[in-house]
Amino acid sequence: MIVGGCQLISSDKKEEKEERIPLARVGEKILYADDLGSVTSTAQTSRDSADLASRYIKSWVKNELLLKRAEESVEFDLKEINRKVNDYRYSLMVFEFKKEYIAQNLDTAITEEDIKEYYDSHIDNFLLKQNIIRGKYFQAPLEAPKLKKAKDWIRSGEEKDLEKLNSFCIQFATSYSLEDTLWINFDDLILNTPFQAIPNKIQFLKRNPFAESSDSLFQYCLLIKDYKIQDQLSPLEFVRDQITKILINKRKVELSKQLEEKILKEARQTKSFEIY
Repeated sequence: MIVGGCQLISSDKKEEKEERIPLARVGEKILYADDLGSVTSTAQTSRDSADLASRYIKSWVKNELLLKRAEESVEFDLKEINRKVNDYRYSLMVFEFKKEYIAQNLDTAITEEDIKEYYDSHIDNFLLKQNIIRGKYFQAPLEAPKLKKAKDWIRSGEEKDLEKLNSFCIQFATSYSLEDTLWINFDDLILNTPFQAIPNKIQFLKRNPFAESSDSLFQYCLLIKDYKIQDQLSPLEFVRDQITKILINKRKVELSKQLEEKILKEARQTKSFEIY
């Protein structure tokens, strides 16, 4: 019975090995279909799966050919290579461990006081690299209904006119920005418009609280409520998100250091390591 059982197991293993489907070969190395399980697992359709498999097979062949040629051409220090592989492996493991620890312990609540304090302490870091404005803008086809009225509405400070302008832009404008409390990059706003050809944008901003232009297809209207020019101090509102990211990143760095110190302290207490 024991001999028969062993023969059955051996037969099963041989059959399982024989059932593996080869997809590519480089020298003595063979890539089998079951090696692609994790590669094609994310595919949504059979066509996606085939495309992923094809790309992986080509990549595998290329890498194996390069490795084979490298082994034939260069005398490698295998101990040094293994050391580097282990260093990289350990670095990845530590990185994932720290990332999980930070995710569990990070306080992402940033107050206005935190932002203002950092802003005031690092004023020189927040000089503008571009011109920015607060205002209203729209681009609409020349044949759009009520286009002339829209040019009046954009200059009006009346709430009812702003509602009419908003309705007009939703229906007819191909591009618009009506939130005049937000600071935006002036160059981004006027990209691909006649305003882009302005030779001196700083003088333009200083002299034109309202400007309009047109080409063969569109009418462009721009109301400038406020502006800041390059090398001036950025308004706090313009860099608020940037400062928030900086402060959160500083907290991540601090948590990483705390984790290292905590583990070292615990190891000292339990005498888990020695330095000779």
